[in-house]
Amino acid sequence: MGFAGSSKKRRRLDTSVERLHLFRAMGGGDVDLDLVVSIVGEVLAEALRGRSGKGAIAEVLRRAPRGYLREKALAVKLAVETMRRLGVLEKAVQQLDAELRVERLPRPVYGALLALTFRVLFEKADRMEVARWAWAMRRVFGFPKVHPVEYVLAQLGVVEVQCPEDDEGLVAWRLGYPRWVVRLLFREFGRHFALKLLEAGNWEPITYLRVNTLRTTVEEAADALDAEGFQIKELRYPPYVLLLRRSKEGKPVLLSKAYRQGWVVSQDLGSCLVVEAAHPTPDERVLDLCAAPGMKTTLLAQHMKNRGVIISVDRSFRRMVLWREMVWRLGVEIAEPLVADAVQPLPLTQQFDLVLVDPPCTSMGAFWRDPMMKWRLRPRLLRTYFRLQLAMLKQAACYVGEGGRIVYAVCTYPFEEAEKVVEEFLATHPGFRLEHPEIPGSSGCREMREAVRLYTHQHRCNGYFIAVLRR
Repeated sequence: MGFAGSSKKRRRLDTSVERLHLFRAMGGGDVDLDLVVSIVGEVLAEALRGRSGKGAIAEVLRRAPRGYLREKALAVKLAVETMRRLGVLEKAVQQLDAELRVERLPRPVYGALLALTFRVLFEKADRMEVARWAWAMRRVFGFPKVHPVEYVLAQLGVVEVQCPEDDEGLVAWRLGYPRWVVRLLFREFGRHFALKLLEAGNWEPITYLRVNTLRTTVEEAADALDAEGFQIKELRYPPYVLLLRRSKEGKPVLLSKAYRQGWVVSQDLGSCLVVEAAHPTPDERVLDLCAAPGMKTTLLAQHMKNRGVIISVDRSFRRMVLWREMVWRLGVEIAEPLVADAVQPLPLTQQFDLVLVDPPCTSMGAFWRDPMMKWRLRPRLLRTYFRLQLAMLKQAACYVGEGGRIVYAVCTYPFEEAEKVVEEFLATHPGFRLEHPEIPGSSGCREMREAVRLYTHQHRCNGYFIAVLRR
C-alpha cells in the first residue's frame, strides 16, 4: 500500500502548505497536521496488519517525505502511545458506535481514528482539536473513506466513554493492558509490585549500546560517538555497555560511523546480563539455541575473544540471514549457523561446555520496547510456551558435557515460563543443580533463590528470568 496522501487524486504531503497548531500536550508549535495524521494512520495500519511496533514505524518513515523531522517525531510519539492502549481504544470506539464495521474500514483511517480517541480520552483534547484532526483525516484519506467514522468523530469529546468500575478492569483501562495480563500479574506478584511492572511497561525505552571489543575499545567507541554528537554514559557493569542519553538533532545511532564499522550495536542491558550469567571463556564449545538474529552469539564470541567454537541454532532461515549479516559486521569468526528446530534432536555428536537456551516466550518483560506484543497475546499461550520451553530445555541437556552448564533465560515475568519450567526440568534431571549466575538482580520467586530476575522498574532493562543449571 502506498504512503497515504501520495496519490494524484490527493494533495501531495510534501507540498502541503497548510500549517495548523498541533496539540500543546504533544509539544506545541505550528506543524503540518496532514502529515502527522498520515504517518500516524499508516504506522498503526502496519501494526494492525501484524508488524511489530518498531517495524511499522521504520517502514512508514522509509516511505515518508524527506525532512519534516518535527512532524515525524510527533507522529511516532502519538502512534506509540496509541499502540500502548490499543485494546482499550478499540473498545471505546465500539462504545461510541456499536454498529461500526471495523473490518471494512481502511486501516490507515482506523489507525488515525484510534490515535484521536487516545488524545481525547487520555490527554483531554478539546472539540477544537477533534475538529482539526477530523478535517485533516478528510483531506488526507478522502471524504468517502472517512465517512463511515463520521459518527464517532462527532461523538468524541461530547459523549462520555464508560470505563470499568472493578479494580482489575480500571487498571487495565488506565494503563492499557489486556485484563487477563493484569489479573495474572496481580495474582503472582501482588497488586503493589504488579502495578510497578505494568507502569514500567509504558516507560520510554532506554537505549543501550554494546561496544564490540573484537573491533575496538570502549574508549575509542565512546570518543567516536561523542564526536558525532551522541551523548553517552559508560556503565560500571558490564563495562562494555554504554547508555545513550540523546543524539544531535535526533540522529539514529544506526547512521553513525561507529555503528557502520561494527564498533557498537544496540542491545538491551538485560540481554547482555544473560551472557554475563553464562561466563563464556576462550576455547570453550558453546551451543546457542534460538540464536537469531545474533545478539547473544556475537557477545559470546566477544567474551571468548574469537577463540573456541559456537554453534548457533535457529529454525527460521530468514532470521538466520540476519544472523549471518550481524556475525560478519561484528567480525565474529568462530560461529557456525545451523538451521534446525531445537525442540527436536539436532545433527550434533559433540558435547558442549555451555548451552544457552533463550526460547520463545510471551515477552512481557519487553512490552516497553514493542507495545503491540501485549495485544497479540492470549492466555492459552502460557501453556503452549511452557511445553515448548520445557521440551527445549530437556533437549539442551543432551548436549551438555560433564561439568558443563545450561543457561535458561526468558524475557518475561509469569512463573509458568520461568520457575515452573526449571522446577519441572530438575524433577526429571537429577544430574543437574541450580547455581547462582553471579550477576546483579533480584532473587527468583517460589523460593528459587539461586535464579535471578530482572525487573524493568528496578534494573532499567527488559524484564528477565535467568537460571544456570550445572551438570
